[in-house]
Amino acid sequence: MVALIAALVLAGPPRATLTTASGTVPLVISSWCWNMRCGAPFTTAKKGTTAARGSTVSVGLGFVPRRVRVAIAGKQVTVVTRGRAVSWPAGRGGGVTVHASGPHGWVTYVGRLKVS
Repeated sequence: MVALIAALVLAGPPRATLTTASGTVPLVISSWCWNMRCGAPFTTAKKGTTAARGSTVSVGLGFVPRRVRVAIAGKQVTVVTRGRAVSWPAGRGGGVTVHASGPHGWVTYVGRLKVS
């Protein structure tokens, strides 16, 4: 049983984190197709983080993305991508959606951000 769970974890996409000055939280994988396998776990982001308006928010990916789209509360934001890091200035809070494509497929991550 443990071997089966380990195999499923290894078959899935890399993890990602959301970082602000107040801390780092894991992003939840919402859906993915990676290494010719796909999944759509039914989970929600339970942990969030807070950022001061105008401060930098960043996402650390487990791979170098070819393309990234980020939306906050359903509205797309302009991001800067450097290697595995994606960042933007905190302008609004809400649900965070990060859709990234890479060398082995694509992943959609979700999280929560409060801007004060």
